[in-house]
Order: sequence, then structure tokens, then C-alpha cells
Amino acid sequence: MRDWNALRKAFLQHHLTPEFMHFKSARLIFNTKMQKGETVDDYVAKAQQLAGSIQVEEKMVCFAVMNGLCPEIANFVTQNSQKQLWNSWMRLE
Repeated sequence: MRDWNALRKAFLQHHLTPEFMHFKSARLIFNTKMQKGETVDDYVAKAQQLAGSIQVEEKMVCFAVMNGLCPEIANFVTQNSQKQLWNSWMRLE
């Protein structure tokens, strides 16, 4: 039984993200901005990768992506169907 407990503890320490890392990752998701020359697909993939490191609701990732899009694209998205665009981005995974 001792070996099982040691294995379980080592596994959890290795695979569970410490709580402070959740905050750091969440901050990164919302502070990451689309770079000049970066495609929307690449930017969304980067945001999804950051979100994958912690458990974030899809809606929050959408807000973070909208927050980081360059202004011209953000305006286009807000004027058009956000849900339709978001669903197409999510299919890129």
C-alpha cells in the first residue's frame, strides 16, 4: 500500500497544475494580443493552447480571443455572427 500512495502522490504532483499556475495562465490568455502579421487561425490556436493548460470555459476563451484581436478584426467579428465565427474556430482544433 505504501508504494501505491507514493506513486499516486508523485503522479498528482507531476500532472496537476498548481493553483498559482491557473492564475498565471488565465492572465496570459487575457493579455495575449494578436501580433501584426499573425493570422487569426494562429492567434486562436495559441489562445486555445493556453486555455488547454487550465480548465477554462469555452465562453471565457471566446472573450479572451475577442479581447486580443486587432481592432479591425474585432470590429468585424462584433458586427457579424460571433457564434458562427467561434464555431468555425473551434473546428480548427
